[in-house]
Amino acid sequence: MELPSNARLGQRKVSRWIVFDLGGVLVRITLVVHEAAQLANVQLPPEWAFERFTDLPAFQDYQAGRLTCAGYLEALAGQLGGDHQAAEQLHDAIVIEPYPGALDLLDSLRSRGFRLGILSNTNAPHWEKIRPFGLFQRVDLALGSHEVALEKPDPAIYSEFARQSGGQSFLFFDDSLANVEGAREAGWQADWVSPEDPIRQLSELL
Repeated sequence: MELPSNARLGQRKVSRWIVFDLGGVLVRITLVVHEAAQLANVQLPPEWAFERFTDLPAFQDYQAGRLTCAGYLEALAGQLGGDHQAAEQLHDAIVIEPYPGALDLLDSLRSRGFRLGILSNTNAPHWEKIRPFGLFQRVDLALGSHEVALEKPDPAIYSEFARQSGGQSFLFFDDSLANVEGAREAGWQADWVSPEDPIRQLSELL
């Protein structure tokens, strides 16, 4: 998919706040269950029917803060024949690593005087797994959906980020077109990036 023609920062007013999604933008993840199972060395049952984690209602409820971690893992374990250890390993394998160059990009933007933020649909275990990557230490505000029981593309989560940050103008990047549209509905400038090579794209745009 081509980036929007208006995506280049030089073609519009510079935003003081630049805000990024995590998965597919700054962090390499997989939401494909069979890929995560391979990474985690977990054997899926033959009757497994879900291609992506987002196909699981419990996963959606968990990320939006409507279900506890224990409740979600219990539901996932139920799909795995009651194997709770496999459920934890499978969920953990969704998060892989920061994209090469992600930290350098944030450092460069900070050196240019921008306020930086992270706004992610995520959950507490993944948040803690990502913490050592060094991304949170390089931004002024990191907000996860699990912390506020709101989820992109609900415009309310963008408003909550704005409230907590005290900012007035935001430029947002996400690998989901629906989340980009949600940000625009909230009055933000927002553009889509592909998870295939997001750091290169962001470097060109910014």
